[in-house]
Amino acid sequence: MNFAPSCRTAGLAFAISLSAMCGGSGATAAPMPAERQTTVFGQHIYYVEAGTGPTLILIHGLAGSSQHWQSVIAPLARRHHVIALDQIGFGHSDKPLIDYRAETFVDFLDEFMRVQHLAKATMVGNSLGGWVAALMAIEHPERVDRLVLVDSAGMAGLTDYLGPKLMMALPIHARRRTCAQPFAVR
Repeated sequence: MNFAPSCRTAGLAFAISLSAMCGGSGATAAPMPAERQTTVFGQHIYYVEAGTGPTLILIHGLAGSSQHWQSVIAPLARRHHVIALDQIGFGHSDKPLIDYRAETFVDFLDEFMRVQHLAKATMVGNSLGGWVAALMAIEHPERVDRLVLVDSAGMAGLTDYLGPKLMMALPIHARRRTCAQPFAVR
């Protein structure tokens, strides 16, 4: 995929940096991702999977797919079990006529984890995927080890959902966007 310089490419560069910080030295050849499909709530969900170790689930943004993570899967898979899925309604996954809301994506993600026997994972979300990852951490904290938001959408929605005091209490280590103004917490 050819991306113009933007926050998205900065976010992907951040994910590669995350891989390096997590021990991706390049000494070990990364496995090629395996294409897979599973059934969640009667719908086919496509995903790619590579590596072993702690599980990272990569969640794409609006109009995206697992392909948006293609350049970071191999470096991350050197030390992690990496899953990049096509959320319901995107990519190679089924596109049923349902109410597509952030909560719908969270329900599918939670059930995907149950079907795949994944008790806990680090959620890495880009754009809309960041909103889904953050809501997953709120609604199912027992399933989320760590939360990485890459140019995430939905921060204002989370403030509305949690309230400004609780939002400020969250240990958000990076309150500034890579390519924009600081997050506005109302």
